[in-house]
Amino acid sequence: MKDAVTPLEHAGHRSIPGKAETCAVPLRINDQTAHAPSGPVALPNVKVVFTLSGWARVASSTGEVALEAGTILTIPPGLECSGFPVGHARTVTFYFHPDYLADQMRWGHVPLSGGLSFPLDDQLVAV
Repeated sequence: MKDAVTPLEHAGHRSIPGKAETCAVPLRINDQTAHAPSGPVALPNVKVVFTLSGWARVASSTGEVALEAGTILTIPPGLECSGFPVGHARTVTFYFHPDYLADQMRWGHVPLSGGLSFPLDDQLVAV
């Protein structure tokens, strides 16, 4: 029986052996404009979402966050989220491979410039 193809493999990305659900590259970036609700979706990557324009609401089991232009949202791996744009929401999302991010940020919860931080727990964080 043939192994199942993951969404990342279907999109042309190869998986790491033993981690079929993760992307083989350390970082992938997606520019998207959403006009309709999406999700729920849970990915094995750490997601950092930069809101460029519009408004949206992101809901998860840990809470709800409102997005507007200038908002940066971090989503830990495995957290199931749904997005609800109001009109439209244009975002640029960075998908970090968890092993790459752990290697680059060995200290756990690292504050970066502008107040952005990468939580390594299961909470949504928006700044």
